[in-house]
Amino acid sequence: MPEKSVFSDDWHDCLRAHYQYVVQVGDLSTEATLRAVMHETGFSEAELQELYIRATAHVDAVGADFTPDAAVVAAVAESAAVQPTAIVDVPPAAVESAVPENPAPDDQPDDQPDDQPDDQPEADAPKYDPDGPQQLALF
Repeated sequence: MPEKSVFSDDWHDCLRAHYQYVVQVGDLSTEATLRAVMHETGFSEAELQELYIRATAHVDAVGADFTPDAAVVAAVAESAAVQPTAIVDVPPAAVESAVPENPAPDDQPDDQPDDQPDDQPEADAPKYDPDGPQQLALF
């Protein structure tokens, strides 16, 4: 199959979740075969180590005597320290040009008062007639 399946991302997410579950329950035989399948489907060793750390980082899901693998923790810490961060320097002219020329209606100040204040009845409203029809309560 030369083209990528539409479900491949979902399948990879499922493999990630299954691997984390297998690590959490400590199923070593399934972990070995699952790692082989994940390597064949394109997972790198670094990604598997990250999933292992995520699976074992939950204190409430493991026993009190659990200790994470120190080599894996050190490798993840080193790889996180080496990754560069990108800082984007945006010139002020670009920021000013990104502001829309016509602000949204909600952004415009309300300098002009409405035709009539809200607390005064409209001129077209009928006068109250006590003998006229009355609204009855429905409940």
